[in-house]
Amino acid sequence: MFASGWPSLTLHVAATVPPGRFLYLIRQGHTVVVFPRPSAPVFGQEMALSVESQGACLTGLPWWRPLPVGTLADRRCGGRHEKWQVLVGAPGYAIASAVYCFDPVPGVVFGGVQGAPQGMGPRCTERVRQ
Repeated sequence: MFASGWPSLTLHVAATVPPGRFLYLIRQGHTVVVFPRPSAPVFGQEMALSVESQGACLTGLPWWRPLPVGTLADRRCGGRHEKWQVLVGAPGYAIASAVYCFDPVPGVVFGGVQGAPQGMGPRCTERVRQ
């Protein structure tokens, strides 16, 4: 325990994103491309949860890493039913995020089971049938 409380950090940000400072994610299979490609360095992080009858697999890179070519590929476990969460940002730009659900099935990961929680993590922003 810290004697003076937990460490803190204050960031001053604009209440709204300035025009031209949005990043968009274009999904191509299990890869996303950042558009437009800013002149500033692009960073990303991702997490994937795959479910099969034998169990579940969690993979990804939960820390920000440089994306030199402006793309981020899914670090798949190989399962068919997958929830992939992506975050991409660049200095001076709003963070872009998406949650892609590949062949979602009712269960703890995707929700859809009556009386059960809404599913693990954020809701799907795009459902993809393969």
